Amino acid sequence: MDKNKQRKKKQKKTLFYRTVYPLVKLANGKRTVTYEEDVPKGEGVVFVSNHAMARGPISMITNFDRPIRPWIAGEIMYKETAPDFAFFQFFSGNIKKHKRWNMFKSKFVAKILVNVFSNVGGIPVWTDRRILSTFSQTIEVLENGEDVVIFGEKPERFTPYVAQISDGFSQFAYTYYKKTGKKIKFYPMYVGPKQISVGKHIEFDPEVPVKEERRIIAEYLRDGIYDLALKQPPHEPLSSYTEDYFKAVEQLNNEKHNQ
Repeated sequence: MDKNKQRKKKQKKTLFYRTVYPLVKLANGKRTVTYEEDVPKGEGVVFVSNHAMARGPISMITNFDRPIRPWIAGEIMYKETAPDFAFFQFFSGNIKKHKRWNMFKSKFVAKILVNVFSNVGGIPVWTDRRILSTFSQTIEVLENGEDVVIFGEKPERFTPYVAQISDGFSQFAYTYYKKTGKKIKFYPMYVGPKQISVGKHIEFDPEVPVKEERRIIAEYLRDGIYDLALKQPPHEPLSSYTEDYFKAVEQLNNEKHNQ
């Protein structure tokens, strides 16, 4: 089978997806999209957004005004691992209360999300050695002139609107530069209840040591996302992580530190 036929086969949407997509779009609501500067098309850029639980990824799929390839947690893209992932990510604040009910909800949510995310060209993201596969696929997508959206928060507090941004995801920018000679543009993005805001970009600088450049990019995007959140009409922030989740992570880190 040639590449064109393979691509068409991959782009074919399942009946479940075609049925559930309008319902997900309706339930998620409409959002306007605003830009602080023009974003080139056909170049391959990276948008880095707050996650806001499922609101960020779903809003990008149903409301964004340009085609994108989203980074999606690998576990939520496969039916075998999605229910447990949904349980701990979306209902972790109530693990001790109503566990059976929350597990039932997790299975229901997982069934929908697996079908949605596996039909939108999602790039599976892993936190183990498979991250190299994530980087490789991302570079290929960017080389094709397609845009990527990354939900780069990590479970460390910053503000109620956005958590700290991981600096690890931008590692592929160095490999991309070595391979193509192109400097990736990263754009901060904030997904609110009624608006998606895109800020001014930062461009990868190959002259800066990689570790330092990763930190610079992460802090610029974090501050940019927070600034965009404050510019939107007053609204209740939807944190990507519950307080119980933060506390659990902090407790785990302290236990590791004391060993």
